[in-house]
Amino acid sequence: MENMEASTGVVQKAMSQRTCGSCRWWNKHSGLATGDCQKRSPNSITSKWPSTDEVDFCGEWADDSITHEQEERRELVRRFAVAIADGLARDAKMTAQETVEHIWRVAETLADAEPNDA
Repeated sequence: MENMEASTGVVQKAMSQRTCGSCRWWNKHSGLATGDCQKRSPNSITSKWPSTDEVDFCGEWADDSITHEQEERRELVRRFAVAIADGLARDAKMTAQETVEHIWRVAETLADAEPNDA
């Protein structure tokens, strides 16, 4: 039960950080806790971006601390990890937990890797 409560706290903390204030698409108004969401085109009637508060959130949040290319690479690595999981899970030498840990170690290494310029 203690583990579940701890992991729930981690998830809640991560989700609370996914607000407009930490989103790549948000443009803060100078000196205010409000800004414009620039994920989509401005409103066709008013020609203005939707205004949101720094603590607002939506389902299209994107981490502002990484580039779009880094985000795409991380998503591809996640998809790759899921694709190879089935093959690794069939390896009788690894337990299910070892398989999961191995996949995440490989995914983390690949996500942090820089493309080869060759």
